[in-house]
Amino acid sequence: MVLTTALLFLPQVPPSMAQEMGEIPKPAVPREPPFFGGTLVAPLPSDPSEFNPYTRASSWSFVFLEPIYEPLVEIDPNNLPVPWLAERWEVSEDGMVWTIYLVKNATWHDGTPFTAQDVHFTYMHCIEVQYPRWSDLWSAVNRTEVVDDYTIKMYLNYPFPDFVIEVLTYPIVPKHIWEPIVTAADFDPLTYQAPLEVLQVGLGPFKLVEYVPGQYAKYEAYEDFFRGRPFADVLLMPVITSPDAMLLALRKGEIDVFTWVVPVEAVPSLLEDPNIGVHIYKSGTIYHWGFNNQKFPFNIKEFRQALAHCVNKDEIVSTLLHGYGRPGRFGVYPSTDMWEHWLNPDPKCGVYGYEFNLSKAAEILDRIGFVDIDGDGWREGPNGEEIDFEIGPPTYDPVRVRAAEMIRDWLAEIPGGGIKCHVVYQEWKTLWSRIKAPLDSPHKIDSWLLGSGMGIGSPEILRFRFHSEKIPNPNYYGFINAEFDQLAEAQSRELDFEKRAEMVKRMQEILAEEVPFIVLYHRNFISVYRTDKWVGWVRPIQGGVNNQWSWWNVYLKEKEKELYKPPETTPPPPTFWEQYGPMVTGIAILIALIAIVYSFVVKKK
Repeated sequence: MVLTTALLFLPQVPPSMAQEMGEIPKPAVPREPPFFGGTLVAPLPSDPSEFNPYTRASSWSFVFLEPIYEPLVEIDPNNLPVPWLAERWEVSEDGMVWTIYLVKNATWHDGTPFTAQDVHFTYMHCIEVQYPRWSDLWSAVNRTEVVDDYTIKMYLNYPFPDFVIEVLTYPIVPKHIWEPIVTAADFDPLTYQAPLEVLQVGLGPFKLVEYVPGQYAKYEAYEDFFRGRPFADVLLMPVITSPDAMLLALRKGEIDVFTWVVPVEAVPSLLEDPNIGVHIYKSGTIYHWGFNNQKFPFNIKEFRQALAHCVNKDEIVSTLLHGYGRPGRFGVYPSTDMWEHWLNPDPKCGVYGYEFNLSKAAEILDRIGFVDIDGDGWREGPNGEEIDFEIGPPTYDPVRVRAAEMIRDWLAEIPGGGIKCHVVYQEWKTLWSRIKAPLDSPHKIDSWLLGSGMGIGSPEILRFRFHSEKIPNPNYYGFINAEFDQLAEAQSRELDFEKRAEMVKRMQEILAEEVPFIVLYHRNFISVYRTDKWVGWVRPIQGGVNNQWSWWNVYLKEKEKELYKPPETTPPPPTFWEQYGPMVTGIAILIALIAIVYSFVVKKK
């Protein structure tokens, strides 16, 4: 039976560690064979960059691996945690020891039972290697201990208020597959890319069966998925790098859902199409202009502050997003109009902490010695250095491409001499490798336009992304500030909400002062999908309909007729009268006729 609410397994935790729980989306039809079938087509805008759950970093790597691996705790469509591979848990009064009770019916795609040994291996390997992308786990968890096949204890280094949503949500890998890999003499944890045969053993609702780079990834439903198999027989992810081509494919019914950002000019016609559904949601993702803070001239704080006066966020939102978005804050977190209980109201941390003002930018540049020495219209550095840096947007996103061009043009218009830069047009895999390269690498790009997720509301994301220990990934900027680091560590351990909020607000002030990057905007995303073939799409409050809940729950619309079929029943045996009535009636009529004839003959005599 599919669990419909996590409240049935309400974890036993002390009040300071309490976490509101969510619900697992429930399909409208029974998860039974009459409703199974079909190929769900959900495209990828790019090939994945990483083929390893420990090192996944780009959005499309997450999407590619999502059907394969499962965590102890999932996040529901309302951004609340739900027990998943973990059935329930308990925590000690001091918050230092967590006891996790696991489901007993999960199996890996090769039929091997899932046990606490898999969780122990996954977590302890992460703690040993200290993967940058799993830092919440290895910084918080000291060790794990297997109690029995379906119970594991986790011993923490410190009480962690976000333990459930930040640690228990990492995917679990199969020990019997991965242990021989990670113990091999030539294993490099940060560069290892799992081959197909390794990725084919997960325990998600779908099993990866084929991947052709540049073309598609194909998955098949796993019949023994512990929460019940998905309705779709096949999940197909074709690689479609052009948003226009993807939208055309959706209109023609060649794909079932649009994965990337819908051009807002297309929305009116999409709303008029009876076969297309539209879901608009507010995203917390920060679309920002990032700098290599360790490279001249971005290593000068006042130079970065001058650049902050050269960006017209409102124009980007109104012109490029057509109003489907919000300008970003200089305090970075929380995202504009979201999670306001963590908000620092100081205007310096807000959207207009550095208002768009090219004259102010010129004043700052003049003051720190960036002036036009040779009269060619472009400023040089304080020691006569030529300036011409890169801005790299991903070519798959026309909004960021155009935003980069607008920034370039604004910089050229600074009074007294512009700042020269040029837009670098590169496909995602190349650009991504340059963004996350070491700060002193010649491959490292100067500046870039990137979208980075900000989680589901916890300020722990500030430590995860911007602590100096996270250089060069995900602290691509080389941002180093001792006070920020200290606050980032302290807030992650603080159980008192008010004290934690004060720390988070101070962290916003530091980011606004240092400007290690500039948050340009947050999108109000438009997610579109076809409604004429599949029904049961799940629409999260902070995500598109192309998500793991939809993959698991959508079913073919034509299958709905199975709900209205009359039940097949065996008719009851006929009654005596139903079986012999006609014969009795015939005999009675015959007797009556004989009686009439007899009476007539007697009277004639």
